[in-house]
Amino acid sequence: MDTTIKRILYSIIMVLLMSSCYTKKVYNELQTKYDAEVKENKTKDNDLEEKKITITELNFAIDRNKKHIKELCQDTTRLYWKNRNLALEKKSSENRITQYKEQIKEIQTGTNSQIDQYLSQFEKLNKTLENKEKTIRLEKLKVEKQENEVERMKVLIQRQKDIQSNIKIELADALLGYVDNGITIKNYKGRVYVSFEEKLLFNIGEYNVDGKGTEVIKKLASVLAENKDLQIIVEGHTDNMTIKKESQFKDNWDLSVLRATSVVREILKNKNINPQRISAAGRSKFFPIDDNNTPEGRQRNRRTEIILAPNLEKMFEIINPK
Repeated sequence: MDTTIKRILYSIIMVLLMSSCYTKKVYNELQTKYDAEVKENKTKDNDLEEKKITITELNFAIDRNKKHIKELCQDTTRLYWKNRNLALEKKSSENRITQYKEQIKEIQTGTNSQIDQYLSQFEKLNKTLENKEKTIRLEKLKVEKQENEVERMKVLIQRQKDIQSNIKIELADALLGYVDNGITIKNYKGRVYVSFEEKLLFNIGEYNVDGKGTEVIKKLASVLAENKDLQIIVEGHTDNMTIKKESQFKDNWDLSVLRATSVVREILKNKNINPQRISAAGRSKFFPIDDNNTPEGRQRNRRTEIILAPNLEKMFEIINPK
């Protein structure tokens, strides 16, 4: 609910409270309406959560399939020219057969050995022609198969684009208020990376997800539960600062792994998510996204990334069932 509506409602309530002409019953009715508006707004926020995550998961698959289509088109062109050359060879063989027939006719008065020789050549050429015709038929079948494969790949890419479009809407709705405020979302090599800053999930030096982090993960989990074909990888990242001896962690490896598994446990509180879809990994300090020589850079590097990858096998099954 935007600020203007809130101010109007508060003003109405204050006027009603100050006026002796309205009873407590009227106030309660207005309060109920206000609460309903708040509840509806919260419901919209939750819907927003469910809409946003899988926006860009298919870019890598789309690029790869486009490349595959390009290769198939090149193969189709190559097969076309091969088929054309075979047709020319067939025509040439037919012309030679015609010539041999004419020569046989001319030497019918000649010796039997000459006739037998030409007949043998004729049979060989005829067999060669038959083989070339068979090859042409096989090449045509290959071309048809390649064309069918191109069409199937086009269907797959269009399906991926449609899903991507829908996921963009879901992601935009699901994480409204969080994107660029502790959460960044990007597409990289066909995967969707949802990156959480440390402050959004953990207290400094801790690995258990705090209260506000639990709420964010809960919203994200509801989206993941609806998109069952996504594989989920949770990665913990740290800066390059050495862990103190008195710390509960052995080193940055230990911290990054514990934070990743802590997020996994929060996600799996949603019982609609199959644990077989999810894995956890600690990357320690070795994959920074900013300069570790500045406090701001180290803060950005202390993050948790949830990586979403599409299950392309299921998509292939959809367009190419057995």
